[in-house]
Amino acid sequence: MPRKTSVIEPRILEHAILLFGDQGYGVSTRDIAASASVTEASIYRIFDTKERLYQLAIKNVGERAQQQMGQVLLRIAQLPQSNPKKQIAETVRGWYDMLSRADARILQQVLKQATPYDKKARDLAWAPLGQIIAIVSGLQNKYKTKTAKAALNAQLLVWALFQHKVLQASPQPTKEENQKIQALIENWIDLVQS
Repeated sequence: MPRKTSVIEPRILEHAILLFGDQGYGVSTRDIAASASVTEASIYRIFDTKERLYQLAIKNVGERAQQQMGQVLLRIAQLPQSNPKKQIAETVRGWYDMLSRADARILQQVLKQATPYDKKARDLAWAPLGQIIAIVSGLQNKYKTKTAKAALNAQLLVWALFQHKVLQASPQPTKEENQKIQALIENWIDLVQS
């Protein structure tokens, strides 16, 4: 009995995200099919081409990141008004926690592409990072940090955390890694708010 597309499509996407993130666009559809326990023909039947699968994997990561960031912001908005440092720290920490290592790795693979052909993919990959940078910059501006400085500071923090997630040794951070991230965020906030 053939498997329904609605069941295997998400599984193929999940495995494609992992493999594209680890190996870049060079990963074969045969490897993706083997990882997802489907036939290579299923990939072509559902996605038509490897390029389309790649684009949909990136789009899927971007949409998921946007939805998760919305949940983080909603959760923070429901908290009693706290001090500015805590609000910025909660926002950045929420973003970092919701970003999976697999998602960070595929975004990194796309962002390091150098050909003009990949501009659309790079724009899609940059969107989740640009969103958190804009949010953190906005929070800094709300609390009297200069606009240009706020944007640069936010970009530096987000990029440092993003690179840490890409290089994270396992899918789930250890307690020690979590403590380092929290210290990084708090130290950064102390520096930019002083």
